[in-house]
Amino acid sequence: MGEMKTAVKNRSDIDDAELIGTWLNSGYLSLAEVARIPAVVDISITADGLGELPSDLIAIDAVKLKTINSVAVDKGENMLDPISEYEIDDAGGTPTNYVRTIGKDTDSNDVHMLRLYPKSSHTVVATLTYFKYPAKMTGDTSSPSAYIPERYHEAIESYGIARAKEADEEYNESQHFMSQFEYAKEQLRRERMRIAARPRTVRARLYR
Repeated sequence: MGEMKTAVKNRSDIDDAELIGTWLNSGYLSLAEVARIPAVVDISITADGLGELPSDLIAIDAVKLKTINSVAVDKGENMLDPISEYEIDDAGGTPTNYVRTIGKDTDSNDVHMLRLYPKSSHTVVATLTYFKYPAKMTGDTSSPSAYIPERYHEAIESYGIARAKEADEEYNESQHFMSQFEYAKEQLRRERMRIAARPRTVRARLYR
């Protein structure tokens, strides 16, 4: 990230390294929203049919039943389908669907939750495959995730420069660099969607 900070400093009157780092991370995480960085986690589902989703989640890719009452679920019967909250009632049984919803943590704060439907009377563990936000870049030696190819790193710099130009009240210049960033983000989104549309075996080789 050190080189990115230098690029922003050289194109603006901003010399606050911490502020520039904040801007660069904002651009980085914005790119990550379309980069489809994969992750997998097991979620324990409580008696009310809810399990807390990971805090770095952007979007759900798939939800599969792993175990019910500590018994493994057959692969042919474990894939769950998405459903609308408006289609959920108090029915009980083996879960066949899921929905992303809002619940409360132990401190009564709003958190994103995974709800399974129908609600099982047994202990359930579900495997969540999802797309995530990466950890923020923290030091000058930090670099973006490998899922954001190096050719898009300049876009992160453009975002930082745009924010710096805005702070300098150079609004036309700010818009120019922000447009460069948005163009690169759209290109990355299209690139990832093309890869996602390919067969899974081919996708694994091309994803990075």
